[in-house]
Amino acid sequence: MGFGIFDYSDGDMAWKISDNMAVDGHGNTMLRIGNNQAIDTSTGEMHIVSDWGQQNSWDSWGNEANDEW
Repeated sequence: MGFGIFDYSDGDMAWKISDNMAVDGHGNTMLRIGNNQAIDTSTGEMHIVSDWGQQNSWDSWGNEANDEW
């Protein structure tokens, strides 16, 4: 699984499967339209989500972090 994203609109978690796609806990796919916005591809609803993050970003300890496991 990739980087976890929290969906504030419905309280669900989603996991990145590519740079602009994620899958939530119910199997719905989400299309990223901004760092904190995603569209549910099955319903067309916009969701407010936590930051999608950047690959090779810096963690809180100042070390280079990798979002992909």
